[in-house]
Amino acid sequence: MNRTINISFILIAFTLLTLLGCTDYKDSNRNITSEFSNCVVPTGGMLVNKSVVFCPGEYNLSGSIIINADDIVVLCNNTVLNRRQGLFDYIKGIENKGHKNVTVSGCTLKNFWYGIYWYNGTNGLIEDNTIIH
Repeated sequence: MNRTINISFILIAFTLLTLLGCTDYKDSNRNITSEFSNCVVPTGGMLVNKSVVFCPGEYNLSGSIIINADDIVVLCNNTVLNRRQGLFDYIKGIENKGHKNVTVSGCTLKNFWYGIYWYNGTNGLIEDNTIIH
């Protein structure tokens, strides 16, 4: 019974550290960077209502990725978000208007009017992102 409690505690602690972006576990068989087992392909105009890990690759967006809730973690995994060519409006790459406890980490954003637009978001974290205009 003691072992079950200890293992459960370790799994809970790992999950919490992962949510906070404090882990990056790698071995020869797998690469675990978060609690999420499936990545999501980012699309222009998508509403992010829960934490997400974007799939690796370069994606041309015709609209912003909009944070739509509090307590969100957006992790990019070698993800490049690029404003689709030919658009002349003020598209933002990732947009947070007023949501708290939001983290955006590891993204590369190209050719947006604002790479990451943050308005009245509190207790947030923007880390390890690259913005190219």
